[in-house]
Amino acid sequence: MLATDCHCSSLIASQAYIERNFAPPLLFRDIRELGNDAATTAYGAKRPVPGEVDVLIAGTSCVDYSNLNTKQKGIEQKGESGQTFWGMLGWVRRHRPPIVIQENVCSAPWEKMTEYYALEGYAATFLRVDTKNHYVPHTRTRVYLLAIDMKAPNRFKAALARGPAAKPKEAITKPKVHEADEEADEEAGTGGGEEGNSAAPLAPKPTRARCNELPRWKASIDEMARPSSSSLEAFLLPSDDPRVHRARMELSKPKNDQRKVVDWGRCITRHERARTQECLGNKRPLTRWVSQGHATLPDFAWHDWGSAQVRCAATRDHASLMISDGL
Repeated sequence: MLATDCHCSSLIASQAYIERNFAPPLLFRDIRELGNDAATTAYGAKRPVPGEVDVLIAGTSCVDYSNLNTKQKGIEQKGESGQTFWGMLGWVRRHRPPIVIQENVCSAPWEKMTEYYALEGYAATFLRVDTKNHYVPHTRTRVYLLAIDMKAPNRFKAALARGPAAKPKEAITKPKVHEADEEADEEAGTGGGEEGNSAAPLAPKPTRARCNELPRWKASIDEMARPSSSSLEAFLLPSDDPRVHRARMELSKPKNDQRKVVDWGRCITRHERARTQECLGNKRPLTRWVSQGHATLPDFAWHDWGSAQVRCAATRDHASLMISDGL
């Protein structure tokens, strides 16, 4: 089990999910405030921001990097995505966690992010991962970045320095290290001999050992890849569950939101171009959609929802043709 010092989310739904499932000691609402001494919680109170953590796991905003955004902004332009990244990096600069794990969409500026971590004394690398290759029957491709503090002191030395008050001496055992790690520690003057254990720790210096952890992390993620042994149906509620009926009724209602209207002409042009490139023809076998906007779905389909999603007909037919062709 992982002990957490705090969580942070600006979305009310996410805050409710975190509170309900994890009940963290602190739940902040704005990552941009975490570089300060105190930040505002989801309940409106000001609380001190914790700093002594072993791992920071962060997923900053993706809105400015998404391929669906026609007005993308770079990380330096301080849009929502840039502001949340700089807010997170401000906390990292101030508290220096040994390890940072960051998640975002594939189109985020990962190379620039690693450069900004390097300016703060962190070595970083990133890896593209698809959930369907890691136990979950669902395709969701994201990139994860691992950053390691190159200026952090040797962890074994740090455990000894805390002394018996923090941990009984007999319980402290030297972790197994690779030969390359031992050589790097000797070069940095942090070797683990008898004299080294009793002497005052030297000022921390970057070592090759920590650099070597980055490719090992990538290799470990690849080694753990395995498709889910459970089917998608195992994660779904039974069709007669009351929650399913309520959700179906809600999704079938007309939408009255204030979202920006998408130019359907641009969308249909993109679909037609894809059909031509993939030699799928112009028929609509699944929806039997006609230009007047009428669609006739198969008997087994969810008609209430389908009739309210006329503009998605092109996408559904496209996907159906690709599956039938084995694409």
